[in-house]
Amino acid sequence: MLPVAGSTPGNLTPFNGTQLTTLGTVVRWTNPAGATQFHLQVVPKDGDGPGVDLIVGDPAQVTAQAFNIPAPALGQGPYVMLPDMTYYWRIRTTTSGASLGADSPEWGPWTAPITFHTPARTAAALRPAGPADGARLGGNSTTLAWTGAPTDVFYYEV
Repeated sequence: MLPVAGSTPGNLTPFNGTQLTTLGTVVRWTNPAGATQFHLQVVPKDGDGPGVDLIVGDPAQVTAQAFNIPAPALGQGPYVMLPDMTYYWRIRTTTSGASLGADSPEWGPWTAPITFHTPARTAAALRPAGPADGARLGGNSTTLAWTGAPTDVFYYEV
């Protein structure tokens, strides 16, 4: 069954131009009548970095009309969105009962891309925790430690 022309999802959030306060967000939409699957893309503006390209046909997830992109936790992930980056997201649906690939003509049209921006992160709050200033180190390795990092920071340059 082909989708009805012009049957794109509506009520899309986050809204275009949203400035996020964390490195995670929940995207929400309203499905057109009869939607059985959705195809969601969350992509960095310039295509640089991780993102989401997901086709879902699980009825519970389709009915939920939302997808959570959690903020990362250092050492645990998920590492989906990077700080101080513009992303766009879009979604499309189908009423097909068969599993569809991304290239299937049975998908409805994509929504217009919606942009949002992740918060910047700086080293301003970081404080050295070890080794102590001026400490003499022995052996072949040393562990550097610091405090004050936001919980969603997962990338450091030392």
